[in-house]
Amino acid sequence: MIKRITLENWKSHLKTELSFSKGTNVLVGISGSGKTSVMDALCFGLFGTFPLANSKTVKLEEVIMSKPVQREHAVVSVDFSYAGKDFTVERTIKKKGLNEAKLFENGRLIAGPRPTEVTSRVEEVLEVTYELFSRAVYTEQNQADYFLRLNNQERKEKIDDLLLIKKYENVRQNAVSLQNRFRKELELKKNWAKEQEKRNLESELLELKKKTVQKEGQKKALEEEKKGLARQKNALEESSLASKENEKRHKELAEHAIRADAAASAKKKEIEKLEKALKETLEAKTAARLASEEKKTSEKKLLAARQDIEELRKKSLESFQEAGLAREQLAKTGKHLAELVNSHASCPVCRRELDDKMKEQITKEALEEKKSLEEKILSLEKEHGLVREKILATEKAASLLETSILEARKKELAALGLEEKAREKHNATLELERLEKEKKETMQKISVLSFDEKRFEEQKKALVEASEKLRSMEKEAKNIEEMILELHNRTKMAEDELRKTSELRKEVENLSNKTEKLSIFVNALRAAQSELRNSLIESINEAISDIWANIYPYSDLTNCRVNITVDGNYEILVQEKNTAWKKVEGILSGGERSCAALSVRMAIALVLTQNIGLMILDEPTHNLDKNTVKKLSEFLKTHLPELVEQVFIITHEKEMEKAASATLYFIERERGEEMPSRPTAQEII
Repeated sequence: MIKRITLENWKSHLKTELSFSKGTNVLVGISGSGKTSVMDALCFGLFGTFPLANSKTVKLEEVIMSKPVQREHAVVSVDFSYAGKDFTVERTIKKKGLNEAKLFENGRLIAGPRPTEVTSRVEEVLEVTYELFSRAVYTEQNQADYFLRLNNQERKEKIDDLLLIKKYENVRQNAVSLQNRFRKELELKKNWAKEQEKRNLESELLELKKKTVQKEGQKKALEEEKKGLARQKNALEESSLASKENEKRHKELAEHAIRADAAASAKKKEIEKLEKALKETLEAKTAARLASEEKKTSEKKLLAARQDIEELRKKSLESFQEAGLAREQLAKTGKHLAELVNSHASCPVCRRELDDKMKEQITKEALEEKKSLEEKILSLEKEHGLVREKILATEKAASLLETSILEARKKELAALGLEEKAREKHNATLELERLEKEKKETMQKISVLSFDEKRFEEQKKALVEASEKLRSMEKEAKNIEEMILELHNRTKMAEDELRKTSELRKEVENLSNKTEKLSIFVNALRAAQSELRNSLIESINEAISDIWANIYPYSDLTNCRVNITVDGNYEILVQEKNTAWKKVEGILSGGERSCAALSVRMAIALVLTQNIGLMILDEPTHNLDKNTVKKLSEFLKTHLPELVEQVFIITHEKEMEKAASATLYFIERERGEEMPSRPTAQEII
């Protein structure tokens, strides 16, 4: 039973607290006053959602109050009792951050703060899911005829889902699927077993074992042959080993002899060249002797020329120095003459002023001395030039003598080179004799070695053939081994297939039994499903019959029921006076359809949700006339509370106020001024 609902910032409710009790609780108000918001809050408090939010028509954050002031959060709290225990569920919706929820049992927190955890725990406590609550307990505004508006297939799915028959259908379909899989598997295994029987596996197995014995015999014979060939190969290897040593020594001696022979040939050619060069030795010696004598003469002349050059250079230096002294004296004489020209000339010795006669005498002597000095300088310069010419001529002659000496030295060196070649020829002749001797000794060693190259090649060929044959036999042995292994594997596979065939026969028998049992189970499910559907629909029809008699005020239609068609669909029928049953589609007025819809919805709620004893009807008077509204009001007040512990009615109909037997609230709201909803408890008449 719902005891109290508290709303804070929920839609148009700023701070609303409503208390409820057993019986029929009525909320009256004009459109937009906030009546339905209370039931949405009840649904949200229990299951964390409500119809408009569940269909994505409204986002949860949109239920937070926005007028007259925007709020940042909304809180819904629902107090209810169930099975002798008191519970409180509290949910908070936030503009920012994560939403929260808490569930208390007798004041103790048992779930939260995750909203999904609280929802699961509430469904566990009430044994009702949101789907069942929204379709059976909570009849939304303008949704009373929900089942009438569905087509046959949709109605079947929804009603079967509410009746929990869909679970049986799912199990039955799964069982049929499993049965079909068993049958398919059974067919495959039967076919495989037939194929194995056609193969005659026993004969195949005997043939495989026979071939294995044959191949193992071949393998044994080949192993014996391999052993004999291996011994032969070992003997050839030992013989070949000794021959290899002789071959190695023979090759070394032969290579040595070849090298000695090549070296001797080279020396012979070298000696021939030296002999040709030495034919000119006598002439070269004569030329060298003459060149040596000529060189000695030239060296003496060069020495004398160098001495002459030295004397001439000394003489040139003396004349150059003497000319320099004469120039200095000439300069002094010129200076003295200049002083004499001066009218105040004085004696250069006593410094007395000279008279004209004395000045003239001295001037004359000075002029004569100047002339003598100039002539002397000219003579010295001429003599110096002649000496320089002699020096150049002598140096040129010395240079020619030096060239002559160099040529003579070259001839001497050429003569010495020929002598060196003579010595080289002598040494080469000695080396040639040594090489000839070495070659002869090597050839004697080769003859003593007595290496038979032909026989050695035959040994090598025989060893190669033996090795190749042995490898071929090993390859053949490996192939036989692989064939034996393959035969063993095929034998094992044949034995496994024989065993599997035997096991398969048992599996086929077992699958046949399972398929038969599953067929019985499917039929039992179908029967149970049909029995459960018939039983529940019968109970619902009994409730519809009772409700119809209490809410339909006229005598033209005496009853209403849900009928199961041959193909398993559901149809809603009404009974006329003559006891004929007709479908509601197309024959009933809007009010009659509303009565039928209400009867069906309330009956389903009575049958399927007896454990929670709760029913919510939002604007149930849609399309109903005054007489029907009046009779429905009486039924909701007096008769329905006997069947349902607690009923909630949302209405704007004045007549429906009389339906209240537990609480009556008027909910007002001045929409033009965007004021919050204000609920007021009224006295029940």
